[in-house]
Amino acid sequence: MKKKTDTESSPDATRRMSEPMINESGNDTSITAIPSASNSQDIMTNYSSQSITKVLDANISGIKNGSSSSNATRPPNTFQGASFLSQILFLWPYDLIQRGQRLHRPITEMDLPQVLKEDSSNYNLGIIEQLWEYEQKRSSKNKQRPNLHRALLYHYISTMWDTQILAAIVCAAQVCQAIALGYFIQSFSPKTTSGTDPSSLPYIYAAVLVFFGGVVLLTSHTLYFKTWRKGMQYRISAIAIIYAKSLRLPSTSSTVGTYVSSGRVVNLATNDVERFLLACIMINYLWWGPIQAIGVLIAGIYIIGPAFIAGYVLLLIIVALQFILGKSFAFYRSKVLVTSRKLIRALVSICLVCVPFLSVCCRFPTLFNNFFLFPIRLLGLQTNV
Repeated sequence: MKKKTDTESSPDATRRMSEPMINESGNDTSITAIPSASNSQDIMTNYSSQSITKVLDANISGIKNGSSSSNATRPPNTFQGASFLSQILFLWPYDLIQRGQRLHRPITEMDLPQVLKEDSSNYNLGIIEQLWEYEQKRSSKNKQRPNLHRALLYHYISTMWDTQILAAIVCAAQVCQAIALGYFIQSFSPKTTSGTDPSSLPYIYAAVLVFFGGVVLLTSHTLYFKTWRKGMQYRISAIAIIYAKSLRLPSTSSTVGTYVSSGRVVNLATNDVERFLLACIMINYLWWGPIQAIGVLIAGIYIIGPAFIAGYVLLLIIVALQFILGKSFAFYRSKVLVTSRKLIRALVSICLVCVPFLSVCCRFPTLFNNFFLFPIRLLGLQTNV
């Protein structure tokens, strides 16, 4: 009887090792039974998590609260099922923090909770494969070149709509906090035009200032955590697809374009994937920043008057100058990096040539003294070797 190998016992591993991951034509895919998008269907619906999750649940098997088989011995993840108040106040990791104190020993790896299905590498690998499949179909229909950045952006906007509400609350609370701070300082002036008792104005504005400060504190940390987690999921999916693709690449090849060095793979999996994490954290400010700036301009003109426009224009000039300087710095930095790489290659070549000669000189100092320093001594130069 023929003994089954590990590859034969794992259908998912066999499918991933034998089929290409991603190609430009879009003919070979890693996930089957992908629904085709109709012309009337919106692009954002195609990239939404609901349509993708239906396919992933039918194709990805064995994923329940993480992909590791050792999750059965782990404690449950407290984030799953946590209330809204627990997520805002970050009360859900308190059990893990107190576990070491209850057990009277250091926390080990098995004390960590189970990995959620949304954070597992297998699940996120299916997500990015499905996004690329939709992007190839859409690009072939519109006769465009597929772009993974566009696919991830559509998926981010459609799945992270709750973070947009949090970002709007943070921006509005920061503007209101700045206005309350201005009125709080102005309330100490002896001249007040308000009908309220002047002695109570500082307390009112201080209460408003503290309230909006608390709103910013709670919402900003929740916003950061949600966007950081989404960026980590994209990072995990990128590392998973790099790993799955590297298993099918040849280690050595004479064909140009098929060989990928191990250093390049390591650089992709350690350095380049961090851009997904930073982009998910900062991308909300790309559209909420100008909206907040417009709100500050309107509030400044209403409170101070048209003179506020002069300072606002000066601020815009400084921002534009910083943008130009940053772009110039990135340009010259790339040029310096190219030059430094050439210099390093030249130094390596010189060292490879000179190392045998230096090793001989160190091994035979008399030979170095007679044949190398003899012409210098003939010229009358004194050296101490």
